Amino acid sequence: MILSLKEFAEACNAIKVCGKAATDENKSAAPSVANLLFDSRRLNTTEDTVFFAIKTANNDGHRYINELYNKGIRIFVCQNEDCAKGKDATFFIVEDSLKALQDVAKYIRKRFSGKVVAITGSNGKTIVKEWTKILVGEDKKICFTPRSYNSQIGVPISLWQLDQSHEAAVFEAGISAPNQMQALQEMILPDTGLITNIGEAHGVNFSSEEEKINEKLQLFKGCKTLICSQDNPLLFEKVETFCRKHNITYWLDGGTLLGAVRHGGFIPWDDDIDIAMPLDDARRFAQIAPGELREGLTLQSPETEPTREPIMKVRDNNSFYVEANDDFSMPYGKGLYVDIFPFIAYPN
Repeated sequence: MILSLKEFAEACNAIKVCGKAATDENKSAAPSVANLLFDSRRLNTTEDTVFFAIKTANNDGHRYINELYNKGIRIFVCQNEDCAKGKDATFFIVEDSLKALQDVAKYIRKRFSGKVVAITGSNGKTIVKEWTKILVGEDKKICFTPRSYNSQIGVPISLWQLDQSHEAAVFEAGISAPNQMQALQEMILPDTGLITNIGEAHGVNFSSEEEKINEKLQLFKGCKTLICSQDNPLLFEKVETFCRKHNITYWLDGGTLLGAVRHGGFIPWDDDIDIAMPLDDARRFAQIAPGELREGLTLQSPETEPTREPIMKVRDNNSFYVEANDDFSMPYGKGLYVDIFPFIAYPN
């Protein structure tokens, strides 16, 4: 994404713009904002980069403004007007730098007209997102969360990639305490939601599993469709209640990844697909998979010749792929095998 300084001032809800008078849109060399920086250690380029001086419990980004100015940064978002004194740079003064970053994300999201899918859950968010990327392939231009950028800072960085050239977007949302999901929901505004599972991860700040589920479900307010595994009875119950209350179409299944991608219109229902994954993870999955699943799995490598056609095949000794078509799904009564993978207790 690239915004002019005028657009950026509106996006971040700046109280005041001070420092270098660089907001004149008539100047042919007027700078714009093309790169977001929130950690001084991650500086890659100074050109058209804005630094957000964010205060956290352990640090204060305002401490690094002088250092970054000396390195060439000329656009800043901060909470203290005094930081601009004596500097030939543009400063956007805001009440809260983190909120300003999130406001920029909201500004970008509201300009996007394509479909947006949001993924949350205690485990498996990144795996689901990465496998979705493989499923979709290069047929469509879709914006994905980079790496595991799913936090209060990571989600805005993810949304910064989004523009009208994308047909759709898939974003992760992660929380670690109550009252965090609303901010993520307001940025992502998903049309379709997917919740992988509810486990012990990030649970220390929640009083109960029920409280954690209720918090995660806040992401899906305003969704048209919510897709969820029904393996967890409490999650199953809460999703049903939530969707009925908010008039959301819900799809509950033993596995959801492939169905979610197809249900979302990313790939046709009658297309066969395969998914690649590191071989070590494939072997681990074969060990922890439920009994009825494990009986139907055969790991094949170039050195082995299984007695029956496998559904998990090794590619180049480093990864495996899953042949996911109806021929393999029917005998075991579990739907397409690839659907079930993210809902095993499986850390990112």
